[in-house]
Amino acid sequence: MNVTLNAYDIERIQGILNILEVNGIDEPDSNDIIHYIKYNKCNITLENVFIQLSFERLQLIVEDELNEPEVSYYINARDSHFYINDEEIDDIVDYNELKKRFDKE
Repeated sequence: MNVTLNAYDIERIQGILNILEVNGIDEPDSNDIIHYIKYNKCNITLENVFIQLSFERLQLIVEDELNEPEVSYYINARDSHFYINDEEIDDIVDYNELKKRFDKE
């Protein structure tokens, strides 16, 4: 079964998906989304599930690469945001700049 996502909603997190790709992590696929919905027995939009899974994967990368980061995120389709230590991360440039600051600490 293939899941069709609203491209406009997903476009907002393209920078996050690029971070996943650079780190060799696949973006969520239809099976991941369906499994999440079945396992969590939730009534949530497919796009929000896709974003949730993407953010969870990014959080694993962040926690592996940075020393004690504080990760938080807010998910609401086009209005979704990912934060590390209260700084919003939109793309690989933001992430790499933050990594450099963590390396100096």
